[in-house]
Amino acid sequence: MPNAVILGTGHAVPSRTVRNDEFASVMDTSDDWIRTRTGIRERHWITPGETGVDLGLAATRQALAMAGIEAGELDAIIYATISPDHFLPGNGVYLQHRLGLGPIPAFDIRLQCAGFVYALSMADTFVRSGAYRRILVVAQEIQSTRMDVSTRGRHTAVIFADGAGAVVVGASDAPNRGILTFDLHSDGVMPRSAGARSRVPS
Repeated sequence: MPNAVILGTGHAVPSRTVRNDEFASVMDTSDDWIRTRTGIRERHWITPGETGVDLGLAATRQALAMAGIEAGELDAIIYATISPDHFLPGNGVYLQHRLGLGPIPAFDIRLQCAGFVYALSMADTFVRSGAYRRILVVAQEIQSTRMDVSTRGRHTAVIFADGAGAVVVGASDAPNRGILTFDLHSDGVMPRSAGARSRVPS
């Protein structure tokens, strides 16, 4: 049974840089307030016309170059995002089209902050099973267009930003090389009120 290894990595952020001082004109905050609480000095936000797939494509090209393979050698795409450009059919197939690929499997998963970890674990399983030899995993989010950029939303608006990361996962027969294992967990407990918690109905 082959092991799954990361053959190449890539990342992409928008060219627009938003510094802390820019928030002072739209909310009650300052560079010192933000840096003291988060350590953040600047973040990258998209400009009109930029899309999540644009970022995913740029990250993918870096990952393919590092892996030393062409896009046509990919067997599948797993795309993790909760901010797709369109709700349906999802960014995975749009990236597949932009890469000029044929009808390989390409699908999105919606798992918030854990999306990349789950996507990587799925790629690992596919490779170990022998179903696919090379899989592209992309994690991408655009948060800037969905935030309340006002004093009311300052606790989140100053933190989140836009970007994408990509890895090419491939098969290796080397016995001591590759992803070791995953230990995934979920918890459906949600707070109903300050003093009560209940599980989501099945």
